[in-house]
Formats: sequence, C-alpha cells, structure tokens
Amino acid sequence: MKLYPLNPNSGLATNIRKISKKLGIKVVATKVEDLDRMVVITNGTPDDMVFAIISHHLNGDKTVRIVKPNGITRLVALDLLKKTYLKLKINKIMFLIDQETDPPDQIFEKVKEKLSSMGISIDSERDGHRFRIYECRLAGNKFKVIIVVNGLDDIPIKKHTIEDHLIKIAEIKALEDTKKTWLKLDQNKRDEIFKMVKDVKTVKYIFPQQIEGCKYLMEE
Repeated sequence: MKLYPLNPNSGLATNIRKISKKLGIKVVATKVEDLDRMVVITNGTPDDMVFAIISHHLNGDKTVRIVKPNGITRLVALDLLKKTYLKLKINKIMFLIDQETDPPDQIFEKVKEKLSSMGISIDSERDGHRFRIYECRLAGNKFKVIIVVNGLDDIPIKKHTIEDHLIKIAEIKALEDTKKTWLKLDQNKRDEIFKMVKDVKTVKYIFPQQIEGCKYLMEE
C-alpha cells in the first residue's frame, strides 16, 4: 500500500520518508489523483513510521492519503471528520488510536457518541478484536469509518500503545508501560526493531488489528 501525505511538508511526511529511506522501502506516493481513502494517525511518532512499514507489507497497487492532525490526538481527531476530511470526498477513513488506559469497548462507544453529535448516522457496525467498522451516512452521502485501537492484550500492563507491538517483536519485557520502555532504547536498537518489523514474515502476528483495518480500507 502506498501513502500520500495530505501535507507533504509535515512532520509525518518527513518521518515516513526518513524510515522509507533507512529501510529501503517504497511506500511514498508523490503524484496521485482522486484518492477516496485516508488514514489518520492520532498519536504521532513512532506510530507514523510503524504504519509506513506495515504498508510495505500490503498490496502495492493501492494508495491512500495519510495525515496526522497538528496538536490533536486520539478521539479528538474525529472532530475533523465532518469539518475537513469528508470535504475531500473520502469514502473510507481509518483512525489509528492508542488504547492508553481506556477499555477498547469504551473507546468504541465514545466514537459512536462523537459521530452522533456531528449528525452522522451509523447504518451498521462490524465488530472485530480491537477494531470496528462503522457504515455511516451524512446528508445522503455514505462512507465507512474504521477505528483501530493500538495495543496488545498479551502484554500485562495498564497503558497500551503502538509501542506494545514493537516491544513484542523485539521480545523485550516492559517493566512499566511500553512507551517508556521504547523511549529508553537508543536509536540503534530502535532501528534494529524497525528492521525486524520490515523483515517479519507474518506481520499480522505482530499487528493483527492494524492489518485487519487496512484490509477493510483497501477492499472495493
């Protein structure tokens, strides 16, 4: 899957280009037209770099827009759905959200509340482990909202983030939360882990909900 940054001069775009060059992967699209799918990274780095590597493992024929809203994190990013993103004629949009300390089911309920508060109707809902697909309607226009909650159940900590997945593949024990564990690693170790994510044969084992979300994002 190729990624087209909504803002080519953003920190997200810089990070994706940087990790792509470092790992020798080609996921950045430079010229595209009429993209109707989008990924919203709601937590910054290393989420953007990780998603670039995940995209490397997926169907290279598809291209999606990607954005990280400035100064906005987690569920607050949903506020831009009606204000900004749907004006780009987006038919499918996926939000990647760190779980942190919130139970995933609570996150999904808050998503429904936010969509409703914007006047968006939910026609149907598809459940998955740590992801949901909402078939929505606004002023007669139909679109899908895909919510993916980062984190892994088999890491026994209270606060779950994208770093859960990185710590798992590196087989590092998280003594606190995985974000703090990740931040304590030097750059060489982080680069080594990113390479492990690139080279892993079964990426779905490390990033199950992200891969499932991308599958629904890319399907016709």
